[in-house]
Amino acid sequence: IALSAEMKQNLMGILKTGTDIFMTVSDPGKFVGQELRDGVTGPQLQTIKNRLELLLIDLHERAEQKREPSLSQNQKNYYENQFVIIEKFLRENLHENITVARICEHTGLSDNTIKRICRYSVGSGVIHYFLTLKIQEAKRLICQTDLNLTQISERLGFSGVHYFSRLFKRLTGLSPRQYARIAQDPVGPSNQ
Repeated sequence: IALSAEMKQNLMGILKTGTDIFMTVSDPGKFVGQELRDGVTGPQLQTIKNRLELLLIDLHERAEQKREPSLSQNQKNYYENQFVIIEKFLRENLHENITVARICEHTGLSDNTIKRICRYSVGSGVIHYFLTLKIQEAKRLICQTDLNLTQISERLGFSGVHYFSRLFKRLTGLSPRQYARIAQDPVGPSNQ
């Protein structure tokens, strides 16, 4: 399984954080392994666990995608071309709540076709992918603007900041505030 740029960045963050919080312990003839350094905090340890969990989920999803039945080259081309249209529509409407019916209306495709195209292209359903795009945009806004979480939530069309925060944590493993703190770290998840 080839790692995406995002997965590589996540792996580098895990390795960097790991070398910062763990040290090699070697007792000749008895034990060789890793041990926490003195002064490591719970949030530091949780960060590496979260990053590792996200990497393993991404690897699992990639492995699942590889098991999909093979498509003809014409089907692949069709799916890829239609996905470009779907993704463009989703990105242009990040500030709204989009339904599958609205995507069908925009593209002229059936909901089953849209589901197959998204499963093939990104390994998830279209609404899950749309929410992932919203969270990616939220990450960008957290890192690159002075907007507060309520403003970001409103800008992305969420019904409330609490739902936004719960979804953010579910998809990233971190709350928006935790992400903001880590993003300020030079080895933080700049586009995790």
